[in-house]
Amino acid sequence: MKIVFFGTTDYSARMLEALISAGHDISLVVTLPDRPSRRGHKPIPTPVAKLAQKEGLTLMKVKNMHNEDLVRRVKEADSDLGVVVAFKILPVEVFGAPRLGTINVHPSLLPELRGPAPVRWALIRGYKETGITTFRINENVDEGNLFLQERIRIGPDETYGELFERITESSADILIHTVNGLAAGTLQPKMQDDSMATKAPKITPENSRIDWTKSAKDIHNLVRAMNPKPGAWAKFRGETVRIYQTEVTESQGTPGEIIECNPKTGLTVACGDGAVKVLELQMPGKKAIDVCSFLCGCKIEEGELLR
Repeated sequence: MKIVFFGTTDYSARMLEALISAGHDISLVVTLPDRPSRRGHKPIPTPVAKLAQKEGLTLMKVKNMHNEDLVRRVKEADSDLGVVVAFKILPVEVFGAPRLGTINVHPSLLPELRGPAPVRWALIRGYKETGITTFRINENVDEGNLFLQERIRIGPDETYGELFERITESSADILIHTVNGLAAGTLQPKMQDDSMATKAPKITPENSRIDWTKSAKDIHNLVRAMNPKPGAWAKFRGETVRIYQTEVTESQGTPGEIIECNPKTGLTVACGDGAVKVLELQMPGKKAIDVCSFLCGCKIEEGELLR
């Protein structure tokens, strides 16, 4: 199968690598321009660009998806299929150019969790199951006809990093099965049921902030969803503290109140219903550490508040 690939992230790069390993002909790779690094501001290529260059693939870096040169290059690639993974929204003249259209790999069970952050919202909302979907792109984001889906169970304490790694491993398999099925003409698309749709919007600093009036379970789920980064956060003594690991307990108190702080027994914070024992946290300018080590070096009083 002759493929035009669109992607940027490590997740995208692993899908591209799977396509290459499966023997498909990658006629063009499209990614975003290099971005300045945090230190030194040296331009760094995307993971997809690095892989494409390593494999000697034809590579195009573009910021504007309506760029006339992009449309021309995709048409000239004369591909059978487009594959897009974690990329920008494409205009119809781009995603419609390949003979069989363009497919996407989405880490949820569409129509559930349409949007850019499905794995995080599955955890925030306490889902016990999520999955992976391949579908054909149309003019509406994440609303195209479905090809294949795979269900994935979510562990009660599983973090975003842990879950996403498992999803990535399974995504490569479902993508290859989809591409092979389209090549053989054995896959029949299925319409999504829009009445079952839910949204997974972009994660912002505000919706990663801990609201201590919520239940301990809800807060625990938020912490899992923000681990390993950006970290769920709250204010303590006027500074931002990031919390990476918690455990639900049955203690009670005023929401945000520290009801236990002892280097031997840990740090417990009251929630709207129940409490959470904080297991790992990070203060500004410091590394993330276990809470017992933190309490050995920081004097905290019971009754203090996280906000």
